[in-house]
Amino acid sequence: MHYRGVHGAAHLASRGGATLAIRLVEPTKAIVSIARCSSEDVFNKKIGRTIALGRLAAHSSGKRNVEDFIRHVDITEGESIKVAIDLTVGEEMAKLGLY
Repeated sequence: MHYRGVHGAAHLASRGGATLAIRLVEPTKAIVSIARCSSEDVFNKKIGRTIALGRLAAHSSGKRNVEDFIRHVDITEGESIKVAIDLTVGEEMAKLGLY
């Protein structure tokens, strides 16, 4: 899942952004890792995915130095995973100008 800023009239910004890696741990719970791209750097999904997956793996192996990049998401029965994640991190992404 990716968040990108908008530049002008509905054009995606080429710089900045965020990539999320998602692990469903139960039918009603997910762990999300966030990799943010600096507004000085060109957004690259592949690099963001690699960083987010690495943080998710580090968190899963017990490393706590990645906690600032981890979000725990509760999923209501019948709710899509994407909607539940957006409800959890959407406001944070909006504050960063990525929504």
